[in-house]
Order: sequence, then structure tokens, then C-alpha cells
Amino acid sequence: MRDQADPGGAGRGRLRGRSGWLVGLGLLAWVACSGGAVGPPDEVVAELPEDPTTFSSRGMTLELEELGRLAPREREGASDLAARARIGEALGRAGLRVETLVEGDRRHLLAERPGRSGDVVLLVVGYFPLAPEEAEDDAGSVLLLELARVLALRPEPPPYTLWLAWADALGGPALPPEAELDPARRRSVEAGRSLARAIGPVAGSRRIRAVLTFEPRARAALRIARDLRSQPVHRALFQDVAEARRRTGLFPPADAGLWTTPEGLHVGFREAGFAGLLALVDESLAGAEGSPRLRGDAGAARPVGSALVGLGEVTVDALDRMMRRFANIDAFRSRGPSGPCEAGAAWGCRSSDPDP
Repeated sequence: MRDQADPGGAGRGRLRGRSGWLVGLGLLAWVACSGGAVGPPDEVVAELPEDPTTFSSRGMTLELEELGRLAPREREGASDLAARARIGEALGRAGLRVETLVEGDRRHLLAERPGRSGDVVLLVVGYFPLAPEEAEDDAGSVLLLELARVLALRPEPPPYTLWLAWADALGGPALPPEAELDPARRRSVEAGRSLARAIGPVAGSRRIRAVLTFEPRARAALRIARDLRSQPVHRALFQDVAEARRRTGLFPPADAGLWTTPEGLHVGFREAGFAGLLALVDESLAGAEGSPRLRGDAGAARPVGSALVGLGEVTVDALDRMMRRFANIDAFRSRGPSGPCEAGAAWGCRSSDPDP
């Protein structure tokens, strides 16, 4: 900016110009030392990191995008190997032990967080090829990875051992056509059947107390329907938690047309007689054609992370209540307060709490 004329003389004008220049340098130095954090206070607050102990909408969205770029996946192809490595590394950072279960030509991933009891609560999602023509995505994978990260921050082990499983849906033998199922649904059914066969020998004499299968989709209007042929106590538990967290829109009421999930990952576990089964499936899969999905290309629609965050928060609370219920049952059977619930309050395990 040019100095204005100084009626008192050119020297004073030069002094004022030099002073303004020095003040300007001082302001620049202050901004540099303060890290450039200027602007309205609300802009600064918006840049604060999210609470690491809670589900991260931003983190889940980014992970969904990164996994979505590793597609399409063919068995032992570059995208398949990279996606498996990424999932395994994330689980390793959360402190979980990871192994591969081979059943036929399928390679299922299984991660374990040991608990105070050897009894198992099994959580299952699908690992899909992400074919361009199908309505599949990695929302289930991202849900379990974020769940593992959040639970890893708790100081005590869980009351019961947690297994997180990825059912390999990358192929297998040719499937006979089933009139009521589209190709994506058939892949889920066969992947679940294969995992159910593989889990049995691994479990051995350990009891699997509950099997929860998740088939969400990355979309704004996520609505999870609980299979009405699954464990009614677990169905009601998730509904109660959703209501307590004011996430009632996430789960359609059980009496809303008696909606039943399409066939999917849970079928094989039901056929194999696993107890405590609950299927949580996005109701869009009743007509999966045209359902939105996420890809790594520039034209892909971004998911609304808050929907998956809501499902994750409800799942954590429901797991706490479910394991507390199991611990109360086991304590009653052993006629003593000792047992898995010694894990402490971090897992919602307080003997004074009533059953949900």
C-alpha cells in the first residue's frame, strides 16, 4: 500500500511507512509462531481430533474408501492380497490375533481377542469381490475394524472371548440357481455355510454363546432388520439399546410387517445348529439391485458415516449387555459372584445391574 502524503514532511512519512512495515512483520511472525491458527473460534474447534475412544465417522469413511479402491477382487489377485493385508494390519494394531481358516478353496479371516472366559461371542461379516455390477461394499469390514479399535482401548479383557470373522465370498464352486436369490445373496449364503463348517473344528470344546452376522451397506438411510427366525432375546436387546441411544430409525420395529431378512451369511450357522444366532441385515438387500455402493473412483458417492457410527455404538452397548447377561447366568449356575464378570466396569459388568 502506498503511503499517503504527510503534511508534516517527507521524513515523517517515511518513518510512518517504515513503522507500518515493521508492524506487518511482527504480525506475520506472531501468526507463524501460533501455527497460523487464525479465524473464528468455531473454525479452530472444528479441527480438533475426534475422541479416540468413540467410533469415528471420518475414520470409517476413509477406511471404506481405501478398501473400496482394492477392487475388483479375484482370489489371490493383487487387490485381494492387498485388502487382506490391510484388514490384517488394522486388526494387529488393535492387538488381535489373526489367522486364516481354509475350507475348500475359501480363505476366511478370523481374529481373536481373548476374554476371561474361553466361551466365544462370534461376529461375522462378508468379504466380497466388489464386482462392479453388484451392490456389495466393505461396510461390514469397516464396522468390525472400528469395533476392534474401540474395544482395544479398554484396559481389561472382555468377560468372554471375542471372535471377529470375515466370510470369504470370493467364489467357490458353481452354485445351483435358487429362484429367490440373486447372485450376491447366493455368494453370502455359501460364504456363511463355508465359514460355519470351518469354525466348528477351531472351536473344539469351546462354547460359542452367540453368533451375530452383519450385512450393512454404506448408504445414508441405513436400516437394519433383525432376522425374525433368530434369537428373540438378542433381537429385543438390540432394539432396546437403539431406543436408549435414540437410534430408533436404525432398526425397523419388529412388528413392521414382520419383516424378515433375505438369506445371507446367517443361513449356514442356522443350518449347522449354532445357538444364539442373530442376523443384522440392511433391509435394502431385499432388493439389492441398484443399491448404492462405494468405490474408489472419483464418481463414487460418499457414505454417510453417522449411520455406521450409530450401528457400531449400538453394537458395543449390546455386546456389553449380552455378555453381562451371560455372566449373570454363569454366576447363578456356579452359585457365586466369581467368573467372567470380574472383568470390571469397563465392560459394563457390574453385578448390581439388572438384566436388560
